[in-house]
Amino acid sequence: MVTVNFTLLFLVLMFLGFLWAMHRFIFKPVLSLSDQREDKMAEDRTVAREASADAERLEDEYSEKLSRIHREANAHLARTRRAAQEQHQAQVEAFKKRAEEDLSSLRKSIRKDIESQKDQFGELSKKIAAAMAHQLDLE
Repeated sequence: MVTVNFTLLFLVLMFLGFLWAMHRFIFKPVLSLSDQREDKMAEDRTVAREASADAERLEDEYSEKLSRIHREANAHLARTRRAAQEQHQAQVEAFKKRAEEDLSSLRKSIRKDIESQKDQFGELSKKIAAAMAHQLDLE
């Protein structure tokens, strides 16, 4: 049978004192640190999620802005090309018109020269014929 004596009571009190001391000075601070660490990790996860969401939002904004800038640049490039083509076409038309005017004036000048040469041809041919006849008589 079990007898309760002072030694057993002293050991039980010592054990309970040890548990209280362990709880007060070891377990409680360790558990408190563990809880703080878990709270900090949860807070860090929340901050990381928010930062990730902000990063995704910023990336979407950047992509949208970049896309808009590309569209605007392409539109500006198309307008500039169109304006350059229109200017080029206008210059080509002006050069064609000037060339046609120059060609027309040259044709008129050539026609006048041909007409004057035709008039002189009759006289020259008579002179040449007379000169040939004169040369033939001398020989």
